[in-house]
Amino acid sequence: MRNTPPELVIFDVDGTLNGIELWWPDLIRKGLRRFADELGVRLTEPDDAAALTVVGEKNEGVWSPFLPPDHSRSLTQCFVLEKVGQASLIGN
Repeated sequence: MRNTPPELVIFDVDGTLNGIELWWPDLIRKGLRRFADELGVRLTEPDDAAALTVVGEKNEGVWSPFLPPDHSRSLTQCFVLEKVGQASLIGN
């Protein structure tokens, strides 16, 4: 048997194929915790239902519902922390 590369790879993170509800809320909370720690601010962590409302959104649409208005300009930092949070969550 030969190992051949796949003809198609699907990246699904909107919940259609992937059981995103199992890991998404924890990822959102972990990213928000890191963001808050970096900026020295307090944030209210969303419950699972609130975190799942942003599934399928991109960048600002994911984070802005959970950030205070005066920190909305800090979204770039949050995107970086999102990547770090994903790596850490997957590694756990």
